[in-house]
Amino acid sequence: MNPATGPPAGQPWPAYPAPTGRGRPPLPVSAATVLLMTAAVLALLPLVSLGYDFTHFDDVLRRAAERTAASAQEVSQEQTAHRIVAGATTAFVLLTSGALFVPALWLRRGNPVARVLSCIGGVGASVCCCGGYGLALAGAGMSSGTALQVEMAQLSARETPAWVGLVALPALLLAPLAITAVVLLLVPPSNRFFRPPPVPPPQQSNAGYYVYPAQWWGGPAEGAHPDTHPGDHPGPHAGSHPGPHPGDRPVGPPDDRPDPLDPRDHPPG
Repeated sequence: MNPATGPPAGQPWPAYPAPTGRGRPPLPVSAATVLLMTAAVLALLPLVSLGYDFTHFDDVLRRAAERTAASAQEVSQEQTAHRIVAGATTAFVLLTSGALFVPALWLRRGNPVARVLSCIGGVGASVCCCGGYGLALAGAGMSSGTALQVEMAQLSARETPAWVGLVALPALLLAPLAITAVVLLLVPPSNRFFRPPPVPPPQQSNAGYYVYPAQWWGGPAEGAHPDTHPGDHPGPHAGSHPGPHPGDRPVGPPDDRPDPLDPRDHPPG
């Protein structure tokens, strides 16, 4: 297509080019994605210690009840409280991991909703983890409780292997990683990446008619002579040789041939 004349007659102008993708994500967005996914994996590590404690709880409770001569009602209450706490803790760990991992899947695609959810999940997970660490430290220093609870705590501390606590130790890095990811998602390169693309102007359909651009600014139409105007009949130009038209008499010098209709050229015999 010639840019000066447009598309051929009867064909519309090409559509406005649709905006392309956001391109390659900047380094802060890629780094934040990796940090959030790493924090989501670290959030699952406490499930190892929860699983170990859940599988050995009944045995520890039975021996503690024998040593303290606890009643059946106390044993039943401990079992119910342990199941509620274990279920709530497991749900909290899974929700925290999902809140960090799922939005991170759409960060590299430039989804602004995923960015907002990642920031909310990162801040929320950091606050909850810091609060959980504080409660755990406070509970470890308290020895109050019933005789059954104290005996269970002592048995668990003596019989739990060291690797159970070491496996959950890297989860302490969850809060720093999540906060760092949130900061990276708020820097200027990330803001430009998540900015919505410009909206293209509405396309005007010109199907069924077409005007050459050359006539828009008053120029001659394609194929017309520069000296002619619309409505004029083009005449002969320099270098052109118009031929005779039907009905025209030849123009030229007289010749010596007799005219059959002139009586002067035919004397009476």
